[in-house]
Amino acid sequence: MRRAVAMGNWRLGHGESYIVSGVPVIAAELPASISHSIELLMIAVLLVMAARSADLRGRPRLLPLAWPCSPAR
Repeated sequence: MRRAVAMGNWRLGHGESYIVSGVPVIAAELPASISHSIELLMIAVLLVMAARSADLRGRPRLLPLAWPCSPAR
């Protein structure tokens, strides 16, 4: 669709432009949009979980996250 409206045969004058919409546009843009939203959501969830775990009193709850990085005994 974008290549079609960019062709010289369909060029508009006087600063006008096309708006491409409908199912083809949604189908093309939706996967990338959803992937980006899921990445942001996962980062937010991890930050909230880490902040909440660090806020708990008593036993250090974040210690299991560092365990795989600790040297072997």
